[in-house]
Amino acid sequence: MREFFCLISVFSVFFGSVYGSLTDRYDVRLNRIPSSYVYRIYPVYTPHKPTIDGYLDDSCWEMAKRTPSAIADGFVYRDLGEFPALEPTIVYTAYDDKFIYFAFECYKEDVDEIVADLLVRDSSLWYDDHIQVIIDTNCDRSSAYYFGVTPENVQMDGYVAKDGELINENWDCVWYSATQINDEGWVAEIAIPFRALMFEMKEEKEWGINFFRLDRKQGDQTIWRDTGGDPYNVSRYGTMILKRNIDRSPTLDIQPYASGEIDWKTEEERGRELGVGVDFQSRIIPTMTFSGTVNPDFAQIEADPDEINLDPSKELYYPEKRPFFLNGQEHFDTPIQLFYSRRIGKIKWGGKFTGWMGGLSYYVMDVRANEARLMKRTDAPYYNFAVLRTAYDIRHDMALGFTGVDRRRKNERTTVMGVDTKYSAGDIATFDFQVAVMDKPEFENRLTSFSLSAYRYSSDLSFYTGYEDIADRFGECETGYIPYDDARGFWNGIEYDFWPYAKGMEMIYLYGYGDYYKDHKGRDAMW
Repeated sequence: MREFFCLISVFSVFFGSVYGSLTDRYDVRLNRIPSSYVYRIYPVYTPHKPTIDGYLDDSCWEMAKRTPSAIADGFVYRDLGEFPALEPTIVYTAYDDKFIYFAFECYKEDVDEIVADLLVRDSSLWYDDHIQVIIDTNCDRSSAYYFGVTPENVQMDGYVAKDGELINENWDCVWYSATQINDEGWVAEIAIPFRALMFEMKEEKEWGINFFRLDRKQGDQTIWRDTGGDPYNVSRYGTMILKRNIDRSPTLDIQPYASGEIDWKTEEERGRELGVGVDFQSRIIPTMTFSGTVNPDFAQIEADPDEINLDPSKELYYPEKRPFFLNGQEHFDTPIQLFYSRRIGKIKWGGKFTGWMGGLSYYVMDVRANEARLMKRTDAPYYNFAVLRTAYDIRHDMALGFTGVDRRRKNERTTVMGVDTKYSAGDIATFDFQVAVMDKPEFENRLTSFSLSAYRYSSDLSFYTGYEDIADRFGECETGYIPYDDARGFWNGIEYDFWPYAKGMEMIYLYGYGDYYKDHKGRDAMW
């Protein structure tokens, strides 16, 4: 007990000294964001489209600067809530019939300290200075699109769901940005087309909104609306109101392709191969997207990196990179992953609907494919893959989901169904429960597995704990990713992050994890 008390005393002295230096640096005791600050903005409507060049000399920005309700300022430190940023950030907002516009003024005392080294789109911008716009167009306080840009105008975009727990970095769209570095810091100008976003058509649109900035040199992470640590905690965002109707007519994108190959070894041994196909996507209504593909060409897709599997009892997990499958991947991030799109080989044709209606989100897909991984192999038999995923928000803090997957080929069939639920108790914890059933003709009985977990993720103290029971032979599921089976047991973990903002020290991270598993015969589970 004495050692424990001494440890707490040392930690208290350390925390107090660092916190004291922080308050001295930022004078936060005299400079706090007032509790009456309203996190609600009304972008100005502009009849004249601004030129996206990084210079804020367009008429819409002059109008926005004269309209306090169109301005987002008062950024605070991500982990300190009410304490304002030493180097301010100001965001101006505007829109027309086709685009929503954002202009950032990021003030910097020493512009030579701006970090902008990355050059590749969708890189991890956390290594550079950057800003982000995060928009909850569904206003469900759970999911949102994010758009980021660095001082060198390198873009990043993606989609978050389940209040920031799930992040789909593969979501992409075409949007426009430009940046300029000046004597006072740097400026970013962004234009996002409404056609790239899914939202309900209402006369007055109310969306969730937040803005984030990272100063890499100082390690400062500042945010407009404090979210309790995680910048993707959508339930705590501010609000943006669009009062005018905007253009959301149906869209259609078509990408045909053709390829050819001639293999001429000798006069007697020569062969030709011609491939044609098409990908298309249509936003039928603002809340529904249909995607289709016929004989798609994946030759330009980045190859999987070489990995060495030191445990042959566990299958390696490879992320999906094929465009047809990317949209909607976040729907299947459940405790027991019943659908794993990398199970699908060469596609002959496929189609899917994704979208939401009210509090119901859905993903419906049907694919005809075979197990061949190379185009030259034509003898592999074809099979059909049908997938259904729905989730319904019963309340803002509770959701119920269903997953059904059916894979069949002639007399072979694998059917998997699962029900999952989630309940969020605010800052205390989030609780997940899932039960899944698998049926195959060669099994005597259906196999049942379940998982129960509780967790809390924050910028300081995080924990996770749970119990799961995965049935024997459940790993033979041919539709999902089940890395092990015939196991039941507990897992527990705890993490602590501390951001001192002290010179030479950006973050202190403490971590602990443990689990205990047995098979269904009471023996220690080994994998």
